[in-house]
Amino acid sequence: MEVRYRGLLVVLGLSATTVLSSEEQQFQTPSIFWPGIDATASNAAWLSGAQPENLASWSQTPATGTRRRTQSVLKSCWYSVALRRYPEWPGRCMGLTQHTGIDTMAGCQTSCKYNPECSSWQFNEDTKCWQGGGSECWHRQGHTDLKLTGAERIQHGAIFVLKNMNQTWVKGLSHIGLYYSNSSLEGISRCREWCYSNIKCQYWQFNSEGCNVEDPDAGYVSEFPLTTGSGYGAVLTTDTGADNPTRTMLAGEYIQHYCPLQPQPPVPVDPANVTPDETWPGEDSIISNHAWTGHVQPTAFSAWPRNSLTGAPLPCQNYTVLHSFPSWPGKCLGLSQKDSFNDVPVKDQEACMASCLQNMNCSVWQFNDDNKCWQGDGDSCWMRNDESWSVMLFGKSITVVGAQRLQHGEVRVLKNMDRIWLTGLRNLARQHDPDDVVGIQRCKAWCYSNNKCQYWQYNDNGCWVEDPYNGYKAPYPLTTGGSSPAAIDNPQYNDRGFTYKGEGASLKAGEYIQHLCGNPTLPPIVASSLPSTMVLALLALVAIVAGTGGVWWYRHRKATRAVEKTRGVKKTRAVKKTCAVKVSEAVPLMSKTEAASAPASFPAYAAAASPYPTVGLPQLAHRYSPMPMAMPAPAYGMGGCPPME
Repeated sequence: MEVRYRGLLVVLGLSATTVLSSEEQQFQTPSIFWPGIDATASNAAWLSGAQPENLASWSQTPATGTRRRTQSVLKSCWYSVALRRYPEWPGRCMGLTQHTGIDTMAGCQTSCKYNPECSSWQFNEDTKCWQGGGSECWHRQGHTDLKLTGAERIQHGAIFVLKNMNQTWVKGLSHIGLYYSNSSLEGISRCREWCYSNIKCQYWQFNSEGCNVEDPDAGYVSEFPLTTGSGYGAVLTTDTGADNPTRTMLAGEYIQHYCPLQPQPPVPVDPANVTPDETWPGEDSIISNHAWTGHVQPTAFSAWPRNSLTGAPLPCQNYTVLHSFPSWPGKCLGLSQKDSFNDVPVKDQEACMASCLQNMNCSVWQFNDDNKCWQGDGDSCWMRNDESWSVMLFGKSITVVGAQRLQHGEVRVLKNMDRIWLTGLRNLARQHDPDDVVGIQRCKAWCYSNNKCQYWQYNDNGCWVEDPYNGYKAPYPLTTGGSSPAAIDNPQYNDRGFTYKGEGASLKAGEYIQHLCGNPTLPPIVASSLPSTMVLALLALVAIVAGTGGVWWYRHRKATRAVEKTRGVKKTRAVKKTCAVKVSEAVPLMSKTEAASAPASFPAYAAAASPYPTVGLPQLAHRYSPMPMAMPAPAYGMGGCPPME
């Protein structure tokens, strides 16, 4: 970001040519005066005083003798990514070269991966391995008889976009056609990927005639430095003339290929104390992860205490009532009936709430006049979308006698998301919101009460949330790059420089949050502290004794059967064993009076305290540290009643 700030100073005319470090030279961007009228003006638009050369940021083995720089050997990069892969991608590319001596698909893939000049590889059982730039990969100019077993288009290293070029036409590029796409957006993606995968390509542009790319190996090299006054460099949108090619331009970029530094192993940090810098989310997973403390974006539940034996999230003694009946209607849809908890019937509101508090997947509990308990995530809680149909079909609507939306533990805001639009979230629409202020609070409450929800956003179409249970899960780590970005930066203004008309254009609020618990309900100790070898030995001994005892019992029973028959003992029914139920005293239950008086507005989080930084939350005493999953095991042994604490 420092480089971009300095780039801003150039735009404002507050800085002159500066000596930059190698890293700053790699990520410098030009001012608005590039490309200039001539070479001097174009070079002056860069902070270093010169437009960077092609491959200036890529490590190379220097040329010897009189060989030119472009003939230097490019070093392989530890990082690469497959932009397209067979069979989702046809991969029937032309323009490839056969590589004899490579007889396996894995060998063909590996050799391409470590050769920066290999953009595509293709393997078939007849003629084996082919590699190169690759063109006509979707339809092969009608020749579809090629039978592949594997193919990929590979991007070597990472990409830094120096300038968006949808207002500047670069002359001398190779026209590779429309790419046989019926969609301009898909055509743009394919054009961009061709340039991203070709390490010598600095420019790609897409207009009504299709894709145009720089391809030095085929003789299509752009002017350097790029100028507007030479006649064979660049054309601006401000240039006059009916044949100005920029008038039909849809997209384009000037890019720099570079090999990022290989990340070191993550620094051990408390997942509840990590924060991102301003570069998150990044263009790719490397940049996104590097933006976090410890260089790893936290995963869902990474800061939540877990059962050390089963790995399951532990119930939390701290909770917050976000909404409560009757000030909240609680007429939620999307709930499931809860008949029992720990084999004990749920017959009243207190038991319905208690079982919800012990279930981390329970966001809402609802108790109706038919003495039924319902639990789940809950939506349409302010007015059931099916209420009119319920009255029409059954003659009555649902009658709620008690309901609450609960937040388990605490919530920590990792990043405000009102300038970054996430694609792929679930739309809950407007929850009968009277205005945006109320709607935002209701949307936030839904995500805060759902421990699987990390992202919520609100726009003109209402509430959008992450809901993995129903298939709406945000990608990890979150990135802004690729042909179908998961996150769009500044959607109100642009997406990669293009006018954006999607859902994000009306984004009003949003957050990326982390669920925490500083005071979990610890499970009873059921695992033996003896070494595993001793446990196995004891189990074997028990089996032997049980077997010996079984033989003795059988013989003894046979010898005394006649005596048993003569006894005048009255037979009695076996008494069914029942389990005592203990509700943790650390989880106070709200009385009906308290529930009725709960505020309707979104509460200020007054839950008790946590060792983790929170937003607007007091601190809770730290009594438990999250533990990794060790091995699968039942929470309460092999049957019977759960042991009491």
